[in-house]
Amino acid sequence: MINGILNINKPEGITSAKAVSKIKKKLQLKKAGHTGTLDPFATGILLICFKCGNKVGKYPFLLG
Repeated sequence: MINGILNINKPEGITSAKAVSKIKKKLQLKKAGHTGTLDPFATGILLICFKCGNKVGKYPFLLG
């Protein structure tokens, strides 16, 4: 299983949850989450965390 944090540029028109869902499907992951919700019409950086990265994602101040 992959372990870490993926930095993506979320496009306009999809929710943060849908972006995570697509990544999970593409990488065949069971668990993944994001560090903050972006409006479906917003674009920008979305951090997707998996395995141990999920624990770090709870504390964004640790990311630098």
